[in-house]
Amino acid sequence: MITYQGEIVINRPVAEVFGYVTTFENFPLWSDTNAVTRLSNGKVGLETRLRLDMGKGPMRSEIEFETIGWEPERNWTFKTVSATPIVWDGMFGFEAQGPMSTKVRAAGQVSLKGWRKLLEPMVRSELRKTEQAELEKLKGLLENSVVS
Repeated sequence: MITYQGEIVINRPVAEVFGYVTTFENFPLWSDTNAVTRLSNGKVGLETRLRLDMGKGPMRSEIEFETIGWEPERNWTFKTVSATPIVWDGMFGFEAQGPMSTKVRAAGQVSLKGWRKLLEPMVRSELRKTEQAELEKLKGLLENSVVS
């Protein structure tokens, strides 16, 4: 199993940062996600289901997630619900650092199944770098007024 965590401070209000991260259609703009399909209807929150086309090459996979933790402006937690060779469970935490600043924390665990398990040492190092790079990209997008 691979664990990761990262955090960053974004100079934007917590409501804006939470709103951007949980507008799932934004994922391809800042993460290693190629496409997002929302599988559930209604308001985003607990039990919202998504299918993400993620990764590249042999690590490319479609994974279905379900929201299992939802506290607006504080926390979004998800788990894998599809039978895929990659199981990824994680969370994003949001903490106001003042009226115009938000600490974002990302943490999770990834398990590889089948022959992909052999790639775990390489994936571990890459995933940790990629997750922090995604937070940096998110910060750049939000602080450079791509989002209003």
